[in-house]
Amino acid sequence: MSKIIEVQNLNKTYSVKNEKQTIFIDANFIVNEKESCGIIGKSGSGKSTLAKILIGIEKYNAGNITILGTNINELLKSKKTFYSNIQYIYQNSYETFDSLYSVGDIICEIMALHNIESSYKKRKEKVLNLLALYGFTNSEEIFNRKSIELSGGQLQRIALIRAMMVNPKILILDEPLGMMDVITRQEIIEMLKKIMNANNITLIYISHEIYSMKELCKKAYIIKNKSLIEYSLNN
Repeated sequence: MSKIIEVQNLNKTYSVKNEKQTIFIDANFIVNEKESCGIIGKSGSGKSTLAKILIGIEKYNAGNITILGTNINELLKSKKTFYSNIQYIYQNSYETFDSLYSVGDIICEIMALHNIESSYKKRKEKVLNLLALYGFTNSEEIFNRKSIELSGGQLQRIALIRAMMVNPKILILDEPLGMMDVITRQEIIEMLKKIMNANNITLIYISHEIYSMKELCKKAYIIKNKSLIEYSLNN
């Protein structure tokens, strides 16, 4: 397997009220192509910071990050290409989407940006088909609903549809099950399994709990002592 993400000697600090807060010191990890990798750690350990560094919205102080064989800073010179290869799903999708936008607006916007389908009519038809595929029995109604009118589980499915619309090579999920009940969590887990099987995608799954990670991931790293250490999911 070829490396799709390689992080070498990552250092990250914040300045908080004139005091330096260190998040990572010489952290290293590798994710191979089509691999499902978990990142586990306590609240405040740096999980979300790591995710944001990997998608280029958080700067790091030192180290080297290679994605798809190229340094991340070079990749970010073409943001459209970068984000067609790597997609990120936040823990709280209510904060991700404009509450005034309908589901159709949310998904069709990214389709237009990436030149997916030639007209609104064709985009809508594709979205309706995907909504049905992702478990929505009332696709037309959901298409027209505002994001604020959906439950947390429904909105995470919308976030997945939107992310997968560009056929990314890498999908990063940051605590995606945190706001859900047990039944909805299991539904999302099964959906993610189908996505991985159907798309040969590389998954980075970030969480503070191990149970869902064991269902989705083949390997994992734990954030400990400001570093990343391989963690056995067989424990």
